[in-house]
Amino acid sequence: MVILKTNTVHHMDFNEGALLIPEKSVQLIIFDPPYFEVMGDFDFIWDSMAHYLEDVEKWAISCKRILADNGSLYVYGHALKIAYVQMIFDKYFNLENNLVWKKKECQTNKG
Repeated sequence: MVILKTNTVHHMDFNEGALLIPEKSVQLIIFDPPYFEVMGDFDFIWDSMAHYLEDVEKWAISCKRILADNGSLYVYGHALKIAYVQMIFDKYFNLENNLVWKKKECQTNKG
């Protein structure tokens, strides 16, 4: 059995790593999943938006299980897809704030 160290940043596959984390034990989750068909090979592994959203739901459930009741969750997403992701996370969390980061120079900014 793998034991994760506390007060440590863990960089791992979320589907596997979340199973190793005790329930309600995480104070902060910064979650930057693939955005679905935006860029990078990892973004094109789903055959449909519906299948992508099935995984988003699994991720949301895992986040809900491991996040402490007074914890914080930040979910990154592409402007064209984040609304779909937010609708799923809204089923499990009470959204308090929405942050928009307008990056002037980035790979996907064409203007």
